[in-house]
Amino acid sequence: MKKPPNQVFVIDDDQAFFNLLNRVVTKEISGIELVQLPDFAAFLNFCEDEQATQSALLAVVDKMIGGTDISIDTSSRLNTLKIPHIVLSSNQVSAEDFKTFKKHKHCLNLFLKENMQSIAFQLIKSIDNAKQHLLQINAIENARLTSIAQGLIMGKSGLCQEEGALKLKSICDSENLTLKEAAALIIRLHEAVNS
Repeated sequence: MKKPPNQVFVIDDDQAFFNLLNRVVTKEISGIELVQLPDFAAFLNFCEDEQATQSALLAVVDKMIGGTDISIDTSSRLNTLKIPHIVLSSNQVSAEDFKTFKKHKHCLNLFLKENMQSIAFQLIKSIDNAKQHLLQINAIENARLTSIAQGLIMGKSGLCQEEGALKLKSICDSENLTLKEAAALIIRLHEAVNS
């Protein structure tokens, strides 16, 4: 059984802030590990590490690192990886930036980085929100895959070959799968059922 995500990746170059977050969170929540990624290069390395991304429960993104706004690109990458995240900003965020973040379905919130202790406690709440978010995402993905699998199996062994072909094409179209991807899914399911 796959271990549930338990790491919070803090993309922030402020060591004192990271130490405060780590102290508060590990005191309040057992089994959670905070990992600091001090710059954008470290974040990019994280994105390439499949084991690290699978262990990610939440990412905390500082909007500005080393005087550079990394938040939009970072949030986009985290969204692609389906990693829940929050964004911290030392300054007020423009309405346009706020809209951009809210378009990312895995961006849970945006906080003003004023009171460090308050942010630490907001992080605890965000960890709980991230757990719920991941449960919802997994349930949706499982339901989607189950639906596809059932449709593909029905299409493969269906009562009518023409109906099966139409169903397979319909599933490929609605789920944005190629026939090759659909075939691979059928083969994996068939192997799993027959093993």
